[in-house]
Order: sequence, then structure tokens, then C-alpha cells
Amino acid sequence: MAYTKTIEGPVVAEIAGRRHLSWTITEGGVTASDSFELPGLPLFFTLTLFEALLENAGTASTISPVVSLDSQDGLDEVASTAEAGTYIRNDCPVPVFSPRANLHVMSTPDTGTATKIVTRISIVEGHMA
Repeated sequence: MAYTKTIEGPVVAEIAGRRHLSWTITEGGVTASDSFELPGLPLFFTLTLFEALLENAGTASTISPVVSLDSQDGLDEVASTAEAGTYIRNDCPVPVFSPRANLHVMSTPDTGTATKIVTRISIVEGHMA
């Protein structure tokens, strides 16, 4: 199965004078080298939610997602997981400056190919105090 991705969103809501943006990304045929990017983000934002579900494992048994600013190296890591699992959730706010106004995500299945991974990402414009 070839790699596929569908990005739904952003869903935008104005709450307390700040824009909140959320996406749902569905990936299929995911291997450890596959990734996706969310372009067009604000330069300054706070990552408020990152969750990923290995919905249909295929030959993979866990995922270990990494959220970064650049696909080229690990210097710009925004969030990652301490332990691999079938469901990963990080709701600790992370302030981000993204010079290219993007996020890069690798779902990183442990072995083989994950048939379906569903990821949700939410951000708030600006840095939260």
C-alpha cells in the first residue's frame, strides 16, 4: 500500500481574543520514513494538543510520533514521545517559533507498515503565558 494522507482543517475558533486552529490528519500505508507537513501556520504559536492513534496497525505494533519544524534534522524538535504506543497524547502547551511557519510530523511506526494512523493537532496563535 502506497503512503497516503488526508488533512482536514484547519477548524478555526476565536476564543478570548485568540485564534485556535485544529487539524485531523489521516495517514495510510505509513512506514517509518513517511511524514507530513502543516504549512501556513503563524510564526509564533503554542502547540496545545498532539494526539495520534494507530487505528489499524497492519504490520506495525506501535507508533512513536515526532513533531518538529524541519524534516532535515532533529534540532528543531517540538514534541515527541517518551514511549511508543498505540495511542499517544501530549496536551502540555509548547511555545513555538517557526521561521518557515510550518510543523513537520513523522508518525514513526515501529516495524513494517501501519495501515491507518489518525492524528489531531491543535494550536493557539501566539505564546500562552
